[in-house]
Amino acid sequence: MNITNDPPNHPPDTASNGNNPTRTRTGSRITARTVAEIARICALSHSESEACRLLNIRPQSWFSWKSRHKRSEKFGALLEKFRAGRIHDLIKQIEAAANVDKAKAAGVRFDWRAAAYLLAIIDPQRFSTARNVSVEINAPHQSSIAVACGGIEDLRKLVALYGGQPRAQVKPPALPAAVVDCPPVKSLPDE
Repeated sequence: MNITNDPPNHPPDTASNGNNPTRTRTGSRITARTVAEIARICALSHSESEACRLLNIRPQSWFSWKSRHKRSEKFGALLEKFRAGRIHDLIKQIEAAANVDKAKAAGVRFDWRAAAYLLAIIDPQRFSTARNVSVEINAPHQSSIAVACGGIEDLRKLVALYGGQPRAQVKPPALPAAVVDCPPVKSLPDE
């Protein structure tokens, strides 16, 4: 089970990712506390390499340690737990800002938009401000023609509808039958 939620255009997280060498800790044993700290930092949207560098651990050592004895799966589960906790905490903060009494108790300013945001996430059909919008992640590249037609499916319909018909032949304009000479035009006198 490989759990990666890297944002798009995020460099891959590998042991050789990065140009800056880091110093390892003295006695660089990776302990349960170190693993938990890396997972906590990764839950804040850092890559594993960045987390290692923040803790002065060589990313190559981390990836080597993690690849042994199914530690990758265990780390994935721990990372998922930390991310779930972070999401839970952030939702609690939004809920606190959305409730007048909770906002006062938490020492934050009440903001009705926090409640509107939660409604938009919980029931987007009824409460979302963005109507008829869909986002495809990792969608194949579409040309501007496909986008102008309303998408690939609509473009395929247009091709099927008009693709089999013969094209109209455009004839060049006819040349005049005879060339007509015009008498020269007298110029007007200069005044």
